[in-house]
Amino acid sequence: MSEEEPLLVRREGPVVRAVMNRPHRRNAMNEAMMAAMDKLLDELEADRAAARVLVLEGAGGHFCAGLDLGEVAGTSGDEAAKLAAQVARNAATGARFSRIAALPQVVVARVQGGAFAGGLGFVCAADVALCDASARFSAPEVRRGLVAAQILPWVVRRTGRAAAQRMV
Repeated sequence: MSEEEPLLVRREGPVVRAVMNRPHRRNAMNEAMMAAMDKLLDELEADRAAARVLVLEGAGGHFCAGLDLGEVAGTSGDEAAKLAAQVARNAATGARFSRIAALPQVVVARVQGGAFAGGLGFVCAADVALCDASARFSAPEVRRGLVAAQILPWVVRRTGRAAAQRMV
């Protein structure tokens, strides 16, 4: 598996498998991975007949560590440009979770290892979460004093308000 393909997609009859493929970064979401995810969602929204199930998983023993903060920290530009990029990225992430939840296919999150931040958002937006014994869930934003705003509606939807409140 190579960095050139941050999202590996293969079709097995009616099942589409999408593997987040950045194991050296615990499958943290970077721009290239999310562009590939958006392209896949476009295809699935248009393919209501052949594709019946989407299985979302991570390579290398982890589901997804959330946003690649190293990539974000490496962005250049003035503060206004960085803020505009952050706002656009947040809007796209929220829209991506909504698109996953609205897909006509059954979406299965196959979780092993960490599902943190945006990775937890993917799990909560899915219809079904299948987890092995190594699965761990976290909203690490709160340890930095941030609101887990992008994933919170999805965590509440999946776990209920009381459990989501304890988590975040």
